[in-house]
Amino acid sequence: MDIFFIFIVIAWWIGMWGLSDLYTTDFTYEEKLIYYVALLGCVALFLTIFPNYLRRL
Repeated sequence: MDIFFIFIVIAWWIGMWGLSDLYTTDFTYEEKLIYYVALLGCVALFLTIFPNYLRRL
């Protein structure tokens, strides 16, 4: 079950990265970097607050 969870997280992250890349096409490099760091921060915050939420799927 853990391997399945890992694959779901990787697929979700690749999807978010692709959508973010489409959304930020007109951003400068610095703006993209800030956007991606904020996105990583949101994911880290979600996983620290709800660590078992995704495992229940």
